[in-house]
Amino acid sequence: ENVDDLEKNVLKLQEQTLMNKMFSIKKSLVYYRKALLRNRDALSSLQSMQSPLIKKKDLFNPLLVESMQLIDFEELIKDRLTTLLEINVLNASNRLNEIIKSFTVIASILLMPLLISGIYGMNLDILPLADHPYGFYIILVVMLGSVVFTYLFFKLRKWV
Repeated sequence: ENVDDLEKNVLKLQEQTLMNKMFSIKKSLVYYRKALLRNRDALSSLQSMQSPLIKKKDLFNPLLVESMQLIDFEELIKDRLTTLLEINVLNASNRLNEIIKSFTVIASILLMPLLISGIYGMNLDILPLADHPYGFYIILVVMLGSVVFTYLFFKLRKWV
């Protein structure tokens, strides 16, 4: 039931809460598995034992089968938990990719204006439009144009 609840809410729960619940269930499964394996071994021993006290050894067969089915069920639950963990890691990776993509867009938009202002910040006479009376404003328009162009490029790619 706990695994079913986790599967229903794997994308809704906070990552830390989900991890705590999954590892708690996994810890319980380890103890159940040890107990089930010991029970299976004990039933196998009782079934194969030669003792005059045990008259109907075939009664141990259904118990042994049930024990094996419980061990298989425990493995199934463990596999489901592993799948949930993988889904959680994939979800976290997707969120990280979205954050990195937004940082990339911001950095790309600011790249050209920063490059132009860095070059013109050198105060050299040989720079284009350095002596032009409207050179400062032309450079500002070029910087703004590069921002608009970059923004539109990302808008067409549907990143923004």
